[in-house]
Amino acid sequence: MTGTAGRAEKITPQGALTLKLTPSRVRDYISCPRRYEQKYLRNAESGSASMLSPQESAARSFANTLHCVLEALHQATPGEHTGPPPGREMLEAQIDDLLSLHWQSAGYTDRDTEEAAFLEARSILTYYVKSPYIPTPTGSLLGSELYLNCHTTLAGRRVELSARFDRCELLLPGGVLECLDYKTNRDGQVPSATSLTSDLPSFLYFILAWHRWRSDPRVNSVVISQLNLLSLCKTRVEYSQRQIVTNKAALIELVAAIAAEEFEPRTNRSCAWCPVQESCPAWAELNLEDLEGFDAWKTRYLNGLYGDASGGGKDS
Repeated sequence: MTGTAGRAEKITPQGALTLKLTPSRVRDYISCPRRYEQKYLRNAESGSASMLSPQESAARSFANTLHCVLEALHQATPGEHTGPPPGREMLEAQIDDLLSLHWQSAGYTDRDTEEAAFLEARSILTYYVKSPYIPTPTGSLLGSELYLNCHTTLAGRRVELSARFDRCELLLPGGVLECLDYKTNRDGQVPSATSLTSDLPSFLYFILAWHRWRSDPRVNSVVISQLNLLSLCKTRVEYSQRQIVTNKAALIELVAAIAAEEFEPRTNRSCAWCPVQESCPAWAELNLEDLEGFDAWKTRYLNGLYGDASGGGKDS
């Protein structure tokens, strides 16, 4: 990627430049190729105030705060810790101090709303440390907020895959490496196992984890999990060989489409908060109310049920 605003990054037929893909970028391309192009290849900066932006900004601040506090909590077990985790009482006692230290205020429109969010975050984190989902004596915490990347060639193009993992834990006995992704959407839902299995952005986590630990004799398999921090609902998938082949083919197809500069707009409800609205030819003619399911989604969003509406940002 180039850091110079306005300069276009183009994947040439010779593959002179490396295409950088993260789960967020893959999700953006699937949602709308035009948004992907403008955000990552054209460095577009739209000055438009997108619909629902205060809620979106506050939701992102809330999610980022939780991620930072969880990372700090798990620093008590750095590296490849195989002994007992810190006592739950000790973890709980740290929550207020860590929340104050890592609190992000962007997007909150008044003090009362922000204070309510702080109390909610405290409740969520307290619930979490009392849950079965903190590292246990039967697991080895390999890392939290762990950045991994690898280089490969797909569809004849040089590609760098990268992602930031919320938590990687080796579950013993059995040698199952679990890569856990925290979610904060306020409806408390997580995708079904079937949906997660075919989710290409999540598959990038599998590729990176397997690349990193495939030679570790302790690791027999890799599973990808999502945990909603508000409800503690969890989805966990282990890919079959057939699913791996299918997802790899889909990833190669996506890379080929980007290399061929297939960047047509794809309208959907995410147009409501899209940061490149003003440069999009579809935006001027779009009536959001005509999009399937938009009215129901808008009502739920305004009621605070979609804390992750803007998608990820940690690994963009």
